[in-house]
Amino acid sequence: MLLLLLLSTAASGAPPVIGIMAQPLGGAQYIAASYVKFVEMAGGRAVPLSYFASNDTTLHWLQQLNGVLFPGGGSGIPDAARVAVQYGLDTPHFPVWGTCLGFEWLNEALGATLLDEKAENVSLPLELTPAANTSYLFRDPQVRDWVRENVTMNNHNYGVSPENVPKQLTLLSTTTYGDKTFASTVEGGNLFGVQWHPEKNAYELGETDGGFPYEAINHSPVAIRVTAAFASSFIDKARASPQSFRDPKTRRAALFDNCNASTALYPEFMQVYFFDESWDGTALPC
Repeated sequence: MLLLLLLSTAASGAPPVIGIMAQPLGGAQYIAASYVKFVEMAGGRAVPLSYFASNDTTLHWLQQLNGVLFPGGGSGIPDAARVAVQYGLDTPHFPVWGTCLGFEWLNEALGATLLDEKAENVSLPLELTPAANTSYLFRDPQVRDWVRENVTMNNHNYGVSPENVPKQLTLLSTTTYGDKTFASTVEGGNLFGVQWHPEKNAYELGETDGGFPYEAINHSPVAIRVTAAFASSFIDKARASPQSFRDPKTRRAALFDNCNASTALYPEFMQVYFFDESWDGTALPC
């Protein structure tokens, strides 16, 4: 009886599993390892999701996961992302997180139009809206103080104007760069989006051949705390999800642990995972 109780307690503390959506690149699909580390930083586990998966295949995986992350990049929004956003709207305790391009996908899926809001290779402060004080992401006053420093790395060509944020989302911050002011942090129910890159502060440390930082990323202690705070906010939401893999062996086989990371895109990314362009999610990629 005691053994059963211990096993039950251990199972209830199982780490949440997050699906990270791949993107096409040069005849392959890829996911930067920094997003996997961002999830694992807060105690989550991660599996890759195919950019080219059918709606049915995407749903097959979503029903076994505890959340989804859309990473940055340069690809158009796939059907799989739209399916995931709708799943997040319909399913209790299933967070959908969008970073940079993923922020844009999240807003697009809800009807927003993207505008030319270029802010490339620059770390900036957030300008919090009054709604931030009572929000989930900024519930900690320390976090509200930290993000007023230049700790949010921006590297995007497009964005969403503050006036064009979909009604399902609450605008928590804007960012100003030059003569442009764009939406930079949003949340709404299970949906969370940041136009900036929290993962880069801790995990993208690329250098030029001369030993200089490849990108203008803030790696200060405050910047790392911001990364940790946002990772924890996402994964803590996912912990409330009751979903799980039907077969523990499939869960273990699907994890990034079984995939080989590459340094082929250094210094833009410290490491990336590559998958066949033909991989459609019906089989495990690694």
